[in-house]
Amino acid sequence: MPYYTFKRSGKNRYLVLRWKKRIGGIPTVVKEVSVGTAANLAEILENGINDIVLKSYTAGSTLSVLYMDKKIGLRDTVNRIIGHKGNGMSPGDYMLLFVMNRLSDPCSKNSMEKWMNRDYASIIFPKASSQDFWNVMDRFSDKDMKDIQDSIRDK
Repeated sequence: MPYYTFKRSGKNRYLVLRWKKRIGGIPTVVKEVSVGTAANLAEILENGINDIVLKSYTAGSTLSVLYMDKKIGLRDTVNRIIGHKGNGMSPGDYMLLFVMNRLSDPCSKNSMEKWMNRDYASIIFPKASSQDFWNVMDRFSDKDMKDIQDSIRDK
């Protein structure tokens, strides 16, 4: 459970948020986040916060696709059938992106990058682009799609 406490650093006294946990029966600080000095906090309370850029992402459908992938192994199945070369995103990753997009805000392959900028998927797959999506998805043949479907059905 988090709690507030003050800490000193030289002449400065500042507020920190701490989490403690019993480790081997002894209360131990496991996480500590600096909240700021009293002067900084007073200024924020009096004047508000003006310079913060906040971005909100939709996450529900994206996270549900990741959960589904854990259960049925879609990514691994696609990678096994299509094959993956190199260190970048795999065909299975792009298939997950495709499913995430279709469940949350369906758009064309050209608009995938714009959609990702509004979705939590951009945090999971930061290097994906619309062109990469086109390139990978063009590797899927009808036979590959049938093999993927059969493999998932047979699990």
